[in-house]
Amino acid sequence: MSEYSLEPAFPLGGITPRVDEFEALTLRENADLVLVSLAQREAGKTGLASIAQAHFGGSLPEPGCRFEGQNCAIFWVAPGQWFFEADRRKQENLVISMSEKFGETASITDQSDGWVAFDLEGPNVLPVLERLCQLDIHSSKSGFAARSVIDHMGVFVICLGKNAWRILGARSSAKSLHHALCTAAVSVS
Repeated sequence: MSEYSLEPAFPLGGITPRVDEFEALTLRENADLVLVSLAQREAGKTGLASIAQAHFGGSLPEPGCRFEGQNCAIFWVAPGQWFFEADRRKQENLVISMSEKFGETASITDQSDGWVAFDLEGPNVLPVLERLCQLDIHSSKSGFAARSVIDHMGVFVICLGKNAWRILGARSSAKSLHHALCTAAVSVS
């Protein structure tokens, strides 16, 4: 009988996450991100906020906002819907934990394999992003999260801190999104 030795393939197809270095900018494929969606159910209209406050240390964010909670971050996606982000090494079972906490108040779904995350860091982040999306990047601060479009692909653009941003896009478009990010980075260099 044959023995199989399987290795995970990351969104860009490598066996290790890709890192690209440009002048004053680093672009990383973030393979350690757990992404879980929460969709409010009719039964959860009154209790959802208190559950989030009790277990994650804050209220569910409003549109355009991201909250750094206990062991995860939360950002608004659509009315009654949020994404929870966590480091896989710390919160591998986030979807199970959330299902237990929210119970019948919300529908919880693991979204990790459907998305690709690119983390951009360095002084050239803002010039790169202003070439790619139509958001007011320069006035945004840590805790900003919004939907946008990069090269005809729907994405979430998230400010993690000064000169640190995250782009979330569909995993099926990972190579196209990576190409758009790299092209903009080269144009700034």
